[in-house]
Amino acid sequence: MIFRSLKAKIFILTFTPLLLFFLAIIINTHVFQKQQTVEDTYSFFRSVIGNYTSSVEKWQSGRANMVQNIARISKAELSSRNFLQATSDAYKADVYFAQDDGKIYASDQSEEEFAKGVYDDPYDPRDSSWYKNANDKVFMDDLYFEETVNDWVVSWVIRKEDGVLGLDVRIGDMDLADKNLKLPSSGKLLLVDSHDNV
Repeated sequence: MIFRSLKAKIFILTFTPLLLFFLAIIINTHVFQKQQTVEDTYSFFRSVIGNYTSSVEKWQSGRANMVQNIARISKAELSSRNFLQATSDAYKADVYFAQDDGKIYASDQSEEEFAKGVYDDPYDPRDSSWYKNANDKVFMDDLYFEETVNDWVVSWVIRKEDGVLGLDVRIGDMDLADKNLKLPSSGKLLLVDSHDNV
């Protein structure tokens, strides 16, 4: 009987502190996690925005460099369907060369459209903001709905002799954020253009 009570005492003396320790951890985590979340929210979002901004800037810079490099290619190659399609596949983007005479050669055109240098639907690239705003430096246009691909795109363009070279990235193909970025369970990232369109 004494042995059983000694065994019970040892069990109680060992189990009770462990139970209190785990109970303290649960209470501490529950109570102080809320306090920590409130206190660190500003710091957390500064960190998230800083990391996200860095990712976006790196991504934008990469696309601008692509357009700059493609712009060095001859006009004859830019009018080659095979070249435009291979470039499009490599960069997950639509690549096109719009000439000053209104013809456009694009990676997303059918063979017939490409051969004619026009889309089947009436479309004059010279009326587009990306065409009008292009100059000798790579320019990133605002996010807009592109009817030729039926999707939202961002364009990087540069003026070349006799036309404008462009690269469109569809919104669904954008890979901006760090995959390891941890957001709160209700957190979301939004893309906003210079006109405050989400």
